[in-house]
Amino acid sequence: MAKEPAIEFLRECLCYNPETGVIIWLPRPRIHFATERVFKTWHSRFCGKLAGGVNSNGYIEIGIQGRLMKGHRIAWALSYGEYPSGDIDHINGVRDDNRLINLRDVTRRGNSRNAARHSNNSSGISGVYWHIRDNRWVAAINFAGMQRHLGYYPCLIDAAAARKSAELKYGYHENHGRAQQ
Repeated sequence: MAKEPAIEFLRECLCYNPETGVIIWLPRPRIHFATERVFKTWHSRFCGKLAGGVNSNGYIEIGIQGRLMKGHRIAWALSYGEYPSGDIDHINGVRDDNRLINLRDVTRRGNSRNAARHSNNSSGISGVYWHIRDNRWVAAINFAGMQRHLGYYPCLIDAAAARKSAELKYGYHENHGRAQQ
């Protein structure tokens, strides 16, 4: 992975509004450009406008110094003066909502504990599925890299309660398992 640009460089290029999550291109110094023509062209096209766009996964990406960077990483760096040590989790699950209040620096595992429900989920509850052979509901949860079996249940409500209890025990975010945006 290419080295991330210096934060001072980002501050010369971009303005981030933590209340709205919007990132705007600032007027950039001539030294950032190879020629006067490129400098003038860039300013007429981009200066004062929204930086980047939404990628196919729903995240804002901004092209800077020849590479694409996620808007949420830039927002974090501009706000705190350092890049996040882990992943950035969008607390509400909206991938292009880069308001500072919606961002948190988490481990990859922590980020997976605030995931939306999978689109192929048939029970409507993460970690709960119907076991055809036993004709019962099964509850399970992933923790420490392993799937933990929580039990078989005759009704969906009991399986859901077991799963929710395990989510609390293992530190899952309250939004985990929400419907996909």
